[in-house]
Formats: sequence, structure tokens, C-alpha cells
Amino acid sequence: MAYKKHTNHSKQRGNVFTFLFGAVAIVGIVTASTMQLISGPIRTASRVNAINLTESQLLAAGKIIILDAVTQSNDGDVDIDGTIEPREYTTVASGGIQGGGSIPTTIGATRSDAWGTLYGYCVWDAGSVDNGKNDAGTGTDNRLNGANNDTDTVIAVISAGPNQAFETGCLAFNGSGDDGVFRVSGSDDLIMTWSYAEARSASSDLWDIKSGTPDTAEIGKDLEVFDPGNANTVTAKIDRVTG
Repeated sequence: MAYKKHTNHSKQRGNVFTFLFGAVAIVGIVTASTMQLISGPIRTASRVNAINLTESQLLAAGKIIILDAVTQSNDGDVDIDGTIEPREYTTVASGGIQGGGSIPTTIGATRSDAWGTLYGYCVWDAGSVDNGKNDAGTGTDNRLNGANNDTDTVIAVISAGPNQAFETGCLAFNGSGDDGVFRVSGSDDLIMTWSYAEARSASSDLWDIKSGTPDTAEIGKDLEVFDPGNANTVTAKIDRVTG
């Protein structure tokens, strides 16, 4: 008696395996697509967070540099010309910013940005006595020649940005018109600058040395001295008009 060979089960098993392999492939494609959709916003959020952190550090570093300036000799008026000179930058061997260097370790400010690159730090010697460097790099200290006014830049702190390459530089004030901070078009560098007037305001007028004598306090009001033991009567008065 002859038996008929059945092949339906083999075909069914083959169809099941084909279905399973297809399902695995579909799951892989969906997973890859989902990861691409998710990773885009994650990368964007990470970049935004890094930029926000760096901008906060730039602002904090500038304020620390401003307050640190008055702790130098002659209360910050290093060359005795009636203006404060911010502390010199620290020279960077390579990869630093043109016309500047990095933040000195003695200041206490954060020295690297969110991408691990040292912040660029530029400083100008403002006032009538100028001991800074010119565009050629010659000079007596790690400051650039500054302007003799309140409106031009005296401090700049710069991050090289996500690409970790400086596309920003600093120039001495020499009347050429290309003074201060310059930036290449399309650069991702992050920059914070302070003029002398802005630094003076940020320091609660610690930079306000109009008289040229750093040890002299100044006040823009009439001054009256009271005697608390005598019914608070005025015992001395200095008037802004009569002196």
C-alpha cells in the first residue's frame, strides 16, 4: 500500500519563518527611524543647553574680571593715569585667540567653555597712559593699546563655540577704524564685551577714578556730619557749590 507524502506542514513552517524574519526587519526599520526622530531634538536640546551654560559663564567671568581689576596695585590704576586696567591675559602657546590669551588662574573665573575649550580673553589699556601692545604684538604687557574714552571696549571674553575654533580676534585701538573685537561672518563664537562705562557700572563705581587718585573717595552729593550726642545737630557740612 503506497503512502502519499504530505508537504503542507513544511510549507507552513517556511511561511512562519519568512513572516518572523520580515517582522524583525520591519521592527528594525521602525526602531532606526524612531531613533533618528528622537536623536535630532536631543542633539538640538544639548546644543542649546551648552550655549546657555557658556553664555552664563561668559557673563560671570566678565564680572569677576571687573571686580578683580581693583585688587591690583594702586587699586587697579596700574599706570597712574586715572583709569583702571583689567588684569593681563595669560599667554596661550597655540590655538588661542588673536590679540589675546586666556583668563588667568588667579582670577577664579571658569576658564573653559561647555565644549572644553579655554575661553579667549582680551584686555585693553584705556586712559591717557597706554602701555599696551599694538597690532604687531609689541608692547610692555599682555594688554592691547586702549582708547582714551569710556565707550570703547576694555574687556572681551570669547568662547570658540561648538566647532572649538576661534573665528574672532582682538585689535589694538590705533585709529585705523578696525579697532576692538572683530568676528568672521558665520562664526559660531560666543562673545561678551564691556566698555569702560559698562565695567564702571558693573563694579558699583569702583572703577570711577575721575580725580586720578585711586585712594580718594568721591560722592556726587552734599555731605553733612551729625553729632549723635547733641540732638543730631549738624557739626560739619560740605556743599558741592561752595565747598
